[in-house]
Amino acid sequence: MSSADAILSILQQQYQQIAAIETAWHIQFSEGDMRPRIEYFHDAVRAYTAGGERFTKGTRLSVEHLAYDVAQLRQVPARPVTRVNSNPHPAVATQDDVARGGGPDRATRQELIQLYKDYTVLFVALLAPVAEDNFHVRSEEIDGSVEDIALIEQVLKNLASGKMTQQQAEATLERVEQDSLRENILKAVRGKKIKRPEADALLDRLNEVEGKLEQEKQTIEKAHLSYVTGQLAIYEDAKETVKRLAGQGLNLAGKFVENAMSQAAGKGRGRQ
Repeated sequence: MSSADAILSILQQQYQQIAAIETAWHIQFSEGDMRPRIEYFHDAVRAYTAGGERFTKGTRLSVEHLAYDVAQLRQVPARPVTRVNSNPHPAVATQDDVARGGGPDRATRQELIQLYKDYTVLFVALLAPVAEDNFHVRSEEIDGSVEDIALIEQVLKNLASGKMTQQQAEATLERVEQDSLRENILKAVRGKKIKRPEADALLDRLNEVEGKLEQEKQTIEKAHLSYVTGQLAIYEDAKETVKRLAGQGLNLAGKFVENAMSQAAGKGRGRQ
């Protein structure tokens, strides 16, 4: 069994224990997701084990989704029986309910808190490389697209000013790496005489595309920073989790977490 498999096995056990408690006490993720709260977070683990898409925008394993997971998981110990990011009155078990015996007892709350703490440490350790890969791959793709746009803009200006022939322009545009961008611009200029008004219209459209790319990069940079910051905060209290894993004979899983903690600490120092 690999270390990642060991982590997955423990996560599955913890998920089942948490799900049983949350099902019994109707602790749900949000008004829009009526499943036990843990189901939302475990969706990411299921996507990981299923080999879900890891390098594109909007997938369950995107850095934005994983950063949100980490932010919400960090809040659970302080609010063990509340919905996540819900309405202004999010308590699943209100104070009146608890007074009447409607909420989980103290022992159950503490068990839920401890399960979530351990689950969160393993969740973050397992999925940190996925968040990193998603961030870096998409950042590189955006940078490549921006470079492509700069090349296209120069070609359009040269074409409109007569500094480049139609054949030269089309041959240069074939070097654009982003498929859809290359196909769209070639379709717009192929076999046509591009003058200043047409070139300006195309340049305006390219500026809009570039603006959206810059916004997306800012979004994923913010999500990546949020994930890494949350990861480091979680690891500050992770030593007890590692000790429990070792005490249960789960040294392989403990070593995996220790390595993840060491790598995260090194990256944290590198940003200072």
